[in-house]
Amino acid sequence: MGDGIYILVTKDGYRVTYSKRYHDMVTIEGKLESEPINDCFKSCKKYDTMDEVMDEARKISNKYYETDDGICLIEAGQNKTFNEIIKH
Repeated sequence: MGDGIYILVTKDGYRVTYSKRYHDMVTIEGKLESEPINDCFKSCKKYDTMDEVMDEARKISNKYYETDDGICLIEAGQNKTFNEIIKH
């Protein structure tokens, strides 16, 4: 995967960002890497619903002519809060 709009799904909500760092954020085994996740999502607004975050993802995607991955969900952290993910 190259660049894309990535939605981080966590127990406490959703965050969305454009990034070229998917391989830094998610290991080949599908585990989240805390430092890159923090770097990419720390300044992102937290959304409470999928509808809200998808609206924002579409707005972000309109800024880019084309991305390798489009809009993708990162669901590996769905059973943890954002703070639990970045503290590992």
